[in-house]
Amino acid sequence: MASNINPFNIDGTFPVAGQDNASQGFRDNFTNVRNNLGYAKSEIEDLQNKAILKTSLTGGTLSNDMGGSTLYQPALKSFYEITYNQGLISGTVTLDYANGNIQYVESDGDITLAFTGWPATPVQGRLVLWISITDPANSVTVPITNPGVTMGIADIAGYNDAGVISFDAAGDYVLEFTSLDNGQNIMIRDLSRNLNSLRHPGFYYNRTVNGAFFLGYDTSLTTAQSQIENAGVNQISALGGYNAVTVGNLQLANVSYQSTDQGVVSGYSVTAARGNIVANTTFGANNAVKSGDYLGFVEGMAFTGNGAGNVFTQVSSVNFHATGANVAYGLGGNVTVYTKVDGGSLSQALGVENDQSVKFYGNIITNPATPASPTSTGVAGQIATDSNYIYVCTATNTWKRVAITSAGW
Repeated sequence: MASNINPFNIDGTFPVAGQDNASQGFRDNFTNVRNNLGYAKSEIEDLQNKAILKTSLTGGTLSNDMGGSTLYQPALKSFYEITYNQGLISGTVTLDYANGNIQYVESDGDITLAFTGWPATPVQGRLVLWISITDPANSVTVPITNPGVTMGIADIAGYNDAGVISFDAAGDYVLEFTSLDNGQNIMIRDLSRNLNSLRHPGFYYNRTVNGAFFLGYDTSLTTAQSQIENAGVNQISALGGYNAVTVGNLQLANVSYQSTDQGVVSGYSVTAARGNIVANTTFGANNAVKSGDYLGFVEGMAFTGNGAGNVFTQVSSVNFHATGANVAYGLGGNVTVYTKVDGGSLSQALGVENDQSVKFYGNIITNPATPASPTSTGVAGQIATDSNYIYVCTATNTWKRVAITSAGW
């Protein structure tokens, strides 16, 4: 604003020395001085009431209340946000916006949040809650209907449909709440944990269908844990919900998928491909395809725990792979089945080899039961045994047998 003080309406040359001076000149100067002092008092009081101050003025208190006024183009450096500490608490905790944008709570049990004091529409209000969870059994419940948290809640880790947020470990967690409509609809963001869902056109995840986890590890883990790694795979999918795909530098190989346009398709698939990984690339010379390498390797494995320390041991697997020194078309494939012998180690039980022969590495238990006559029900290729004979079904419902003898032993 322009000041009303006029220092030029006072005659500094009056009175003139050595002569009589009219009294009107004195009155004019005194009047102008008095008016300027009045203007100065009014303008100083206006500044005292409206200016932002570093410290309180003598005899006054510091407020710096902007009263909702707009602050244009501020350049801020090393600024602070004051924290309102509600201390150790349980039960209902009211987050009053007037107490500050950063508020702190330490859990002494389950906590239920309530909100009040949001700025009027259409101003955005932002409130950050820093929660120290002292016990992972403690939960935080938020209101999930209008007025309340109606946006972003489904993405919060540990959330359920009742508005209860759980935590897997004690520690500090930071939740941000924002609203544009005086707290009627509040958006929540977890600033300290990953989202509960993946947002990308190529991903779909529904937490009500499958709770999945991914396990990563490094070379410092135990042998039992590192058995998880096979053919470059370093992730496990729990519950079969997600599957790992291992792909090298595929210059000559492709993975194609059959498309279907009718009927209901469901189930799980695991696909892994290893192509022509060229030596001396960024992958390193040691990753080149070698003789005896497992190419196009797919494996399904089962693990069981020992009841202590969450140490897992592999108990069985089914493997599909091709072996050889290259990935030429037509390379023979293998199917192998491994089981863990009681009290022993994991070993191969069955193999379907490149030449389509089947090899058994354990006892053969035949089915069906031994036929009662040469025309008993049977399918060609079935084998049955008893203490005297070996029975072979040579055609549909046609059986032949050969006697078992120990003569000459």
